[in-house]
Amino acid sequence: MDPFLLLLQRQSEDDQEEDLLNTIASILAIVSGVLDHENEHIRRRNPMRLYLTRSQLMPDPRIESPWVRLWEGQNNQGPGHFADLWDNTPIPRDDVSS
Repeated sequence: MDPFLLLLQRQSEDDQEEDLLNTIASILAIVSGVLDHENEHIRRRNPMRLYLTRSQLMPDPRIESPWVRLWEGQNNQGPGHFADLWDNTPIPRDDVSS
C-alpha cells in the first residue's frame, strides 16, 4: 500500500480517537457541572440544617418521651427540692452579671 495512504489512514484514526476523547471530556464536564449545580442548590435551600428531619423524630412523642415521663411523675421530692433550686438559682454565664 502507498505510504501516503497509510499516513492518511493513521491520521484519520487518530482524529477519530481524539474526537471520541473530546466528546467524553465534554460529557464529563457537563455532568460535573450539573452535580455542582445540584449541590449548590441544596446548600442554598438548606444553609445550615438546624432542624430535625422526620427520621430523627420520635414516632409519637405524646405517648413516650422524656418530658412525658417527668410530667407524669409530678414529683418534686428530688434531691435539694428541684423546683426551688430551678426557680431561684441563676444559670452562671460569663457574658452577663449575676
